[in-house]
Amino acid sequence: MRSMKGKLFYLLAALFLMAAGCAEKKQEKDTVRSMIYLYPRNALEVSVQPENDGEISCSYPSCGKEWNIIARPDGTMTNLDDGQEYSCLFREYTAVGIPAENPQEGFVVEGRETAAFLQETFSKMGLIPSEYNELIVSWLPQMTDNPWNLIMVDVKVDSVPEELRILSEPDSVIQVFMSYKALDAPIDAEQPEVESLQRERQGFTVVEICGAELTHS
Repeated sequence: MRSMKGKLFYLLAALFLMAAGCAEKKQEKDTVRSMIYLYPRNALEVSVQPENDGEISCSYPSCGKEWNIIARPDGTMTNLDDGQEYSCLFREYTAVGIPAENPQEGFVVEGRETAAFLQETFSKMGLIPSEYNELIVSWLPQMTDNPWNLIMVDVKVDSVPEELRILSEPDSVIQVFMSYKALDAPIDAEQPEVESLQRERQGFTVVEICGAELTHS
């Protein structure tokens, strides 16, 4: 009887450890770097509030609970907290379950070709150099030294991302999320079509461009 109880104890302990391991795996997080660009029709005071401010590890300009800025049609903005001019709102944060995590779909790119590939792809999508160059600069040091990268791009339009609140409310929103996984060798992956976003820029437009490295399988 004692032997049976011992076996039952070890079985329950094993199941508990397995469940804890699964829960831990579900909570694995990736680091996301986000650049937000605002293009109002006229100079406009705007509040941008990141909903996940507790997860932010870095922001520029510095963000407490929100950014309060004067945005202009040419994309420049003045931060009302320090009076300085900026080209975008940057934040680095951690997230669970980020988009574009399908290892069977994406672009397999040699590490040294990463910069040229991203320039060409983002240009075809209708993003402008002042937008995508900052994303490339942010991630190129990690990506270019990899033998290969699986690069995935997820696009959302017409809805403010869940982790943001933007007031005054924009007329159109474009979110481009680039994630990548480092590869030791090329793999077979289905290449998605590059989606044009030119037609989406109407009225007061907000563009958020994000990047993340997928570090778990």
